Amino acid sequence: MSNKINLDLYILDKNEYHEIQVDDDLTVDEIRLGLVNAYHLYGNSDDYCLVSENPIGLLQGNKKLSDYKLHNASKIIYKKK
Repeated sequence: MSNKINLDLYILDKNEYHEIQVDDDLTVDEIRLGLVNAYHLYGNSDDYCLVSENPIGLLQGNKKLSDYKLHNASKIIYKKK
């Protein structure tokens, strides 16, 4: 069963903050692709990564968000590797 998580997103290259709501059963790759499309993040998306704060970690691959123990108000950063 999926749960909704409210995350604070910071896009480093654009210096933009957004609050997003996602299902915790989505994979990191699905989230990254969705962010690229939603926020018009051009360039090779393989050159970018998602990093979380509280808990601290590099979010990558086909792991689900629930595997990273993210919770409401967790901050994620979209930035160059």
